[in-house]
Order: sequence, then structure tokens, then C-alpha cells
Amino acid sequence: MTGARPRPIRVFVSSTSDDLERHRKVVKDVIVSHEWTPVMMEHMGAMTEETVSACRRLVEGCDLVVLLVAWRRGWVPTKKQGGDGDASITALELLHARENDVDVLPFLADECWPGYLWDRNESDQKWLEAFREGLNQPADFFSAEEPEGSLPAFEIKVGKALLDYKQHYIEKMRARSQADAGNASSILFTRKALATGKRIPFIGCELDANAQLCSRSLAAALVEDTDPREAASLATAAEYVERACGSRDAFLAEFRDIVEGRGNAQAKVDETVFEMLAGIPTLPLIVATSWDTSLEQYLAKQGLSYAIVSHIMSSSEHALDGRILVIRDTGAFEHHLSDEFTMPDVDRVIYRPMGALFAQDNLPPDLEIDTVVLTETDHLKFISRLQNQHTQIPAPFHRPFQRFPLIFLGYALDTWQYRIVMQVFRSVQIVGKSGSITAIRRPDTELERFAWQQLGARTEDQSPTDFARDVLAELPQMAAF
Repeated sequence: MTGARPRPIRVFVSSTSDDLERHRKVVKDVIVSHEWTPVMMEHMGAMTEETVSACRRLVEGCDLVVLLVAWRRGWVPTKKQGGDGDASITALELLHARENDVDVLPFLADECWPGYLWDRNESDQKWLEAFREGLNQPADFFSAEEPEGSLPAFEIKVGKALLDYKQHYIEKMRARSQADAGNASSILFTRKALATGKRIPFIGCELDANAQLCSRSLAAALVEDTDPREAASLATAAEYVERACGSRDAFLAEFRDIVEGRGNAQAKVDETVFEMLAGIPTLPLIVATSWDTSLEQYLAKQGLSYAIVSHIMSSSEHALDGRILVIRDTGAFEHHLSDEFTMPDVDRVIYRPMGALFAQDNLPPDLEIDTVVLTETDHLKFISRLQNQHTQIPAPFHRPFQRFPLIFLGYALDTWQYRIVMQVFRSVQIVGKSGSITAIRRPDTELERFAWQQLGARTEDQSPTDFARDVLAELPQMAAF
């Protein structure tokens, strides 16, 4: 019995249109001759979605992009149309292919290209030269050949390149299959370890279904009328807004209003992750960097006692600065030096290194306790205190951090978050240990991917909700692990 026939390789053809119409047809015919599937915008017919969005969607569904670049820039979508007002649609397709790990085969027209097919605008010519030089990838060059005809030399180049790619594709699929098998085993082990209290969950603020409480959206809300995709990091936006507000109290009041308003009116937090955290019989510690109180509210509904542990960033006359603050679900509170702190006797200990934004409001006003680490200045102050034994990470947390690997759920690393995490891990000596960190996340950017690598983390391309759902489904069987 033979296995199912693999699907044909899907190839997106990216180029300007009028000047490369014959070349596009040749590429399409060569693709079809390999019994592969050509994907070309002219085959799509009428579409209701915007062109840029449609191109990105089509690129994502392909294995390969054949990129043809001559000497015309082509259409440049505006920001309103989904572009940036500078990159051509071809450049946007190339960028999206690289961001989504879609292979690219570039072909460049040589400088003998007919003059009437060149852009005459000087700025377009300069842009094209920069784009071609910036491809940063080997490319085949082709000529115009005859003004009419079948382009035999170009057809041979494309045919050879696709044959070479086929071997690469086979090897890539074989490696991916082996990696998938290894990842499946790895993530299964991670789920089992977490279910038995042998992982420390690290909860970020990327859990709400509408992304209203994620760091990018909060940064955009602080700096009004900013697109979340273009917003500065939350720490940078917060630094700017605090200075504009003129006082710490006014700034924190504004930030609390944003978080509370979005949490109550717009955001829908999926409670699957919280259900998992409540359902695991024993957890040494939960680290949370979210700003809302959804986790605490869920634990309270389940009848589980908890205590929030944070750092006191500032206080009246600096009397308590740097001490560890403990706020219990009963409202009782206490504070200790780091090396004198003991673990509270509760069902769940929630460590909030970035502060307890709402919980601190119930403390006596005369203490003027502020635990929030939000602005760039806050981050620098927090990092500097990690070097002191009295103000560092609570001493009883060191052993769990060193003993149990961490698993990040709903956490996106930006520059300041990376610095904090790196410094925290260095202070308890866990950076670089094999298997010490797993992130259930597909990084948004190459910078974030690099940051996880620097932390020695393994990333798993799965949503926190799906991961938690898998843990809950297998929790009874894994309890004896």
C-alpha cells in the first residue's frame, strides 16, 4: 500500500506586470511542467479583500516565491492601502515571504534591459538600485532576449533553478519532519512537567483575545492615536507620558484607567490558562507580568488562597524602598528584606516583579507605596537593585528558579522586557542552562527571536490557550508523571 501523494509545491510569482508579462508566463509554464502549482495575482479574479492583504495571504500559503526584478519599481501602496508609502508591492511580498520562512528564488534583469522598460523617475531608479543591492541573496541574471518570442535562455535558467530547489525542498521537508517529531516529544514532556509542578509558569500580558491588554496596545493607548504596530515599547511610551503628566501619581492614575477600561469594556481574557494554573495540584510559584487582575479574580472564584509578592520601588521618605511587599487575598500585607522573606502559606504565590498595579491601592495611603516597574527609569532602578542581597529577587525564589525550568505563556519580549528577564535570570544563575526556558510563542520579529535565543530559550509555535487546553485534557493521566 502506497502513502498519500504529497501536495504539489506552491510557487508565488512576484514581479511588476507590464514590463515582465512574457517572463511571468514562462515562469508559470515551467512551474506547471514540474506539476507544481503557480500562484499569480492575475489568476485570482475579483477579490473583496485589499490587494496588499491578499498578496500577503497568498505568499503565506506558498512554499516558494520566484521573484523577478527588472528596472521598474511598480505600485507603491500607501499606509491606507496597507503599505508604508515607500516599499513597492513586490518588496512587501519579499519581506512577507522572509518573515514567514517562505523560500525565495530571485531573478534580476541585467543592465542591457531595453531603455523604454526602465523607470524614468530618478527617485524610483535610486530606490530600485538600493532594493536590488539589498537583496542579500544570490540571484540569477536574465536579459530581454528578443522583443517577441519564447525566451529560451530565460526558460532554461528558471528550469534549472527550480530543479535545484526541488532537492532543497525535499531535504527541508525531511529535516522539518524530524524536527516536528522531536518538538512533539519535547512539548509533551513540557506539558507533563508543568502538570506535576516541575515548571514555573511565567505569565505575560498577551492573553486577552482582542489583544487590548498586550504591551503594544497599552503603549499605543498611552500615546494617543498611535497604531499598535508602530508604537514604541511600553517602557519608552510610559517614560514619555510620565514626564508629560508632570507627576508619578497622575501618570499611574492614567495608566490604571487605561488598563481598567480595556479590561472591563473591550478585552476578553480567555480563562483557559488560568483554569490550568488553578487545576495543577502543586505549583512552586507563578510569575505574572500582566497589569490586570484577571488571574487573581479567577483564583478567588475557585476558592484558592493566594498572595502577591512585589518589590517596593518607592515609599514615604524612602523608608521601605527596595523591600519585598506581600499582599494576601484577605487584604493583609507585610514587607521584608529579600533575604528575610519567607514563602507565604497559601495555595498560590504570585510573584509580580513589574508591580501590583491595583493591589497596592488598598495599602495605607500614608505609606505611599509604589511597586510599579513601567517606565525606562523604573526598569533601570529595578535592575540596579538586583545586585543587593537585601533588595534582589526574594531569596526563597532562588531555589525554585534554579531547580525548575520556566515556561513563558503570553509573553512578547521587547528590548526592556528582555533586559529585565536577562538580569533576573542572571541574578539567580539560570541563563544558558540547557532546557531551562520554554516560550509558548511564535516571535513577532527577528529581534524577539534573537532575544529568546540569547536567553537560551526554546520557542514552541503554539498559542497559550491551545497549550493550556492540552494540559487540561491530559491532566488526569499526567498526575502520576
